Amino acid sequence: MEKKKLRKLPSRFIMQNEEKQSLRHRIVQARRAMTAAEWERIDAGILQQLVQDAAFQRSHVVFVFCSIAGEVSTKAILDYCWQSGKIVCIPRCGPNHTMEAHQILTHTDCVPGKFNIPEPAAHCPAIAPEALDLVLVPCLAADKQGNRIGYGGGYYDRYLQTCAGMTAALCPSQFVLQSVPTEPFDYPCQRIITEKGVLVPS
Repeated sequence: MEKKKLRKLPSRFIMQNEEKQSLRHRIVQARRAMTAAEWERIDAGILQQLVQDAAFQRSHVVFVFCSIAGEVSTKAILDYCWQSGKIVCIPRCGPNHTMEAHQILTHTDCVPGKFNIPEPAAHCPAIAPEALDLVLVPCLAADKQGNRIGYGGGYYDRYLQTCAGMTAALCPSQFVLQSVPTEPFDYPCQRIITEKGVLVPS
């Protein structure tokens, strides 16, 4: 049987991927060098900017990523959502780089999941992506056009395409760049929320 030839990617896509990987590595190192005090200031500022944003205030069902070290903390965001009477969902990673949203009622509904990232416990009900009013997305860096760089798994790029609500990346202002390298499958966000303000791509 004749072997199928692998499709060769255009050279510009290979270069973009290499550039993205290099940028990803530099930003991870820069984030690790940040102090606890710096992160506390950024976390508090992003929470303040988020809760003042009209999209957040209008939302009833909010998807929140579970933060890990080196990311904007979402613990206080989760608490604020519950206190405001919002339905809160967090992601569960599945096979083939897929994700599902599941409702949680307290922090104790979270258990260690894939990559040791907290995920919803087995009893937490699934919420359809079209039911989400606001999706908060992690990123290592972003640009003013709404493009973001994550960890390279493609989970959010796939999932965001199924969501009907507003999408917003949480990003320290120092990691909002003029532009970030993109690939055809990247899915931009409709807002970039930093500790200094909310950027709405034109």
